Amino acid sequence: MNQSYQKSQPRPPHPNKEAGRPQRIIQYPALDDKDMLGEAANILANDVVTACNNGKEGAELTKTQVRRFYTEIKNIERCIEDGSQTLNDDLYGRIKLIKAKATYSTARKSNKLPTAFADFIGHYIDQIRITEGADVAYKKFKAFCRLFEAFVGYSYAHPLLKKD
Repeated sequence: MNQSYQKSQPRPPHPNKEAGRPQRIIQYPALDDKDMLGEAANILANDVVTACNNGKEGAELTKTQVRRFYTEIKNIERCIEDGSQTLNDDLYGRIKLIKAKATYSTARKSNKLPTAFADFIGHYIDQIRITEGADVAYKKFKAFCRLFEAFVGYSYAHPLLKKD
C-alpha cells in the first residue's frame, strides 16, 4: 500500500460533535461570486443550519420555515413581468418585507425562527437597493433567488435540519 495514503490526515470531526467548540463565523458569498451556487452555497447552507440548530438559541430551523420563505421569494420572482429587467416599487417593497417577516419570526413565542437564518436572509435583502437603479436591484434579486434555491437544496440534505 502507498505510504502517503496511510499517513493521510484524519477527517476533522463534525462541528456538533465537539463540546465547547467556538461558534464558526458564517461567511456569506457575494451575490456576484462565480461559485455562489456551488460549493460556496453548500458551505453556507451547512453553516447556517448548524448555527440554527446547535441548541444554544432554543429555536431550531425546520423545513417548513425554509419552505415558507422560499415560497415567498419565488412568488415575488413570478410577479416580475416577462421581459422586464427591472423591479417596480411594489415588488421592491415586498422584497424588503421578507427581512421584516424574518425579524418578526425570531421574536415569536412558538415556532420561533432562529436568528442565524434571519441574519442570512437580512444580509442578502440589504444588498438589494433600488437606489442603485431598478435594473441593478433586479439583477441582485435574481442572484439572491438562485442562491436561496441552492440553499434550500443543500439545507434539505443537512442532517440537523428539523422535520416538522
